Amino acid sequence: MQKEYEIRLSISISTALFLSTHGEKVPLVIILHGFDSSNEDHTYQAVHLASWGMHSLSLQLPNKGRWVSNGKTLAKIVQFIYRWLEMFDNHADLSKIILVGHSLGGVAAAVALAEGAPATGAI
Repeated sequence: MQKEYEIRLSISISTALFLSTHGEKVPLVIILHGFDSSNEDHTYQAVHLASWGMHSLSLQLPNKGRWVSNGKTLAKIVQFIYRWLEMFDNHADLSKIILVGHSLGGVAAAVALAEGAPATGAI
C-alpha cells in the first residue's frame, strides 16, 4: 500500500510511504536519495522492502549541496515520526528505524545519527 505525505518542518518535505501488509509491528526503513536525484529513484527498493515485511518511507530533500543541513532535517523527521504514529496505523516498531542513504544521502544519514536521531542504525 502506498501513501503520499507532505511533512512540514522548517521546509516542506514530500514523501512516499509504502506500508507492509504484515499484521504485526514491523521495522521502518527511511530512504534518502543522493546528489541530483529524487525519492522516485528509490521507489523500486521501497516497494520491495514493503513486500518483504518492512514499512519504507522515501524522502525528497534538496538534491544539491546541503547534505549537512539535510542530515539535520532527517534527524528532525525521525523525531517527528515518533509523534505521528497513525501514519503507520500503529503498525511500526519505532525501536527499529533504519536510515538508508544513497551516495550523499548516506552522508545525511550519518549526520542524522550524529544529531541524535533515534534510529537503530544507518546504511
